Amino acid sequence: MNKTQGGILAGLEIALGAILMGFVSVYASKLAQGIVFSVGLCLVVLTQSKLFTGQVFSLANPVLQKKSSLKVMWVGLLFFWLTNWSYDRIHPTRET
Repeated sequence: MNKTQGGILAGLEIALGAILMGFVSVYASKLAQGIVFSVGLCLVVLTQSKLFTGQVFSLANPVLQKKSSLKVMWVGLLFFWLTNWSYDRIHPTRET
């Protein structure tokens, strides 16, 4: 599975949790809704999918903790995007 497929799969898993939460909201409390929504997050962890928000947060976290500057974060984000983009160009996915 390439990164794009992993990202799409992660989005679908989160959406599944949100849909289940919508069904449960008719009959159950807020606590039950939160438990059901976490099913989507558990699926992301179990399938080892990559969420874009998690990758970006790993760059923003030092800035939020005042251990780094915004300039360092933007340079890291640019490096992250460029390495992902170049890896996808060097190792193209095969259509099956």
